[in-house]
Amino acid sequence: MQGYRGRDAYQVTDQGIAWTFPVYVKGDANAQATGGERKLVYSFKEQVWSEVH
Repeated sequence: MQGYRGRDAYQVTDQGIAWTFPVYVKGDANAQATGGERKLVYSFKEQVWSEVH
């Protein structure tokens, strides 16, 4: 996945799982992501991952 270097955070709820991580752009140091944050949510009911904007 482009811009992904780990540093994940997860939150589990009754409805699903939220996965967030910093987005790195070319030239970023490992400790300094400048591409914002990406959030994906997994729905237990729908059984699918969706990106939250």
